[in-house]
Amino acid sequence: MVKNKPAVDLLKIALIGTSKGTKYASLYALNYNYINAFVSEVGLSFIWSSKRYIKSCCSYNGKSLSRARRGLIEAIKFLKSTDGKVRIQLPYILSVFKNTKRIEKRATKIENIKGSILLISGEDDRQWLSMMMSNQIKARAEKHKFNYEINHYSYENAEH
Repeated sequence: MVKNKPAVDLLKIALIGTSKGTKYASLYALNYNYINAFVSEVGLSFIWSSKRYIKSCCSYNGKSLSRARRGLIEAIKFLKSTDGKVRIQLPYILSVFKNTKRIEKRATKIENIKGSILLISGEDDRQWLSMMMSNQIKARAEKHKFNYEINHYSYENAEH
């Protein structure tokens, strides 16, 4: 493990996640207090479904973590409309945001991370709404009186 290496400064361990990888990095940062900084590049504000929208994309200790999604019927309809070759999931993600209670319940508990957070997003992200979700992360952190620095940089004409 990196923290056990003699050359590692325990006060300077950061995790960086890109796209869906931000979920894994944020879950790690939430569960291990020696992470001092977290960087989310075009990340998610909640746990998302797997590639086929049926299961969660994340598990912990062998247990699937609850995720935000529409119902199974909507997922099947969406997959059929794309012949199962989803390249841009924006229409489906937009439909998921209609259920604000589900989104809030599945939101990443970002306020529990023990270090600074940097959020980077593209304003023209067509894969998912990384700018909107980064804004949600920052708003949640502020709502819960997050004890560390949090910054969000979004870039015009930047995609996923």
